[in-house]
Amino acid sequence: MNLDISIKNIVQNFDLNKNISSIEGELAESEIDSIMLQLKPNDFNSLFSYGANISKQIDILSNKSINFFKNDNMKSTTELTEKLSSFISKLEPKDFINENKGSFFNIFKKDTKLPLDELYKKYTPILYEADRVIVLVKSFQAQLKNSNEYLYEMFQKSLAYYAQIRKYSRALDKFKNDKSVLINLDDRYKDMLDKKYHNLKMVENIILQQTVAIKNMISNNYAICENMNSFYIATIPLLKQCVSNSFTLKKQSLKSKSDELIKKQIQEVLDINPALGEKLKENLIKSDVLEKDTLLKTMEILKNGIAKTEELNDKREKDLEKESNKLIELKEVIELNI
Repeated sequence: MNLDISIKNIVQNFDLNKNISSIEGELAESEIDSIMLQLKPNDFNSLFSYGANISKQIDILSNKSINFFKNDNMKSTTELTEKLSSFISKLEPKDFINENKGSFFNIFKKDTKLPLDELYKKYTPILYEADRVIVLVKSFQAQLKNSNEYLYEMFQKSLAYYAQIRKYSRALDKFKNDKSVLINLDDRYKDMLDKKYHNLKMVENIILQQTVAIKNMISNNYAICENMNSFYIATIPLLKQCVSNSFTLKKQSLKSKSDELIKKQIQEVLDINPALGEKLKENLIKSDVLEKDTLLKTMEILKNGIAKTEELNDKREKDLEKESNKLIELKEVIELNI
C-alpha cells in the first residue's frame, strides 16, 4: 500500500479511547511484575531512577513536537494563495467572451474585445505563470507529505512510549498497594512513592495530548493537500486549455477540434475529482457545444479553492498554536513537580 494512503487511513481511523483500551489489554502482568522489581523498599535511589529513562525519551520527543509546532513555517501557503489570486486577477473574461448571447465560441467573432496579437501578448506570460503555479502547488504538496511522514514517525513513537510509561505506572501502583510491602515502608518513602506515581501519570497525560496533537496536524495537512488536488491540480489545466484553445480557434477556426479538446480536459478533471462534476458538467457540456460559462466556471472554482485553502490554513495555524501551548503548559507543570 502507498505509504501516504496508509498513514492517512491509520490517522483517520484512530480512536484515542479505543487505542488506550487496546494498549491496556496488552500489558502483560509478568512484565509489570518484572518492572516492579526495580523498586526497593525505602531505597530512595531506586525510586529516583525508576522510569527515568522512558520519561527522558518522552521529554525529548515532546520537545521535538513542541519545536516542530512552534517553528512550522506555513508562510508558503499564504504565498501560494497570493500567487493564485494574482494569477486569477490577470484573467479577464471580457477579453474572450462576447457579451451577446451565444456559445462560448462566440469569442472568435470579429467583435471580440482584443485582437489576436494583443491576446498573445497579454496571455502568453499568464499561461507560463499557470505552469509555474502548478509546479508551486505540487512542491507544496510534497512538503506537506514530507511533514506528514515525519509527524507520523512521532505519532508512532508517542503510542509506543505511552505503552511503556503505562507499564511503569501500573508496576508502581501495584508496588505501593502491596500490603506486604507497605508494612515496612517509612512515611517519607510513601510520600515519595505517591509523588512519583503522580508524576508518571502527568507524563502519560503529556504523551496522550501529544499523540492527539500530532494526529490533528496530520489530518490538517491532508485536508489542505486534498483541497489543492480538487481545486488547483484539476482545474488550472482546464482553464489553461480554454485560454490556449481560444488562440487556436481565433487563428484557425477549428471549432469542432477544440470542442473535443476541452471536453477531454473536462473529463480528466472529473476523473481527478468527481465532486467537481456538479460544478462543471451541468453547465459546461450541452450537446455538441460548450457554453461560454466554461472559462467563468473554472475561475469561480479556483476562487473557491483559494478561499477554502485560506480557511484550512487558518485552522491549521490555530491548532498549531493551541496544541503547542498545551504541551508547553503540561511540561512546565511536570518540571515544577519533579
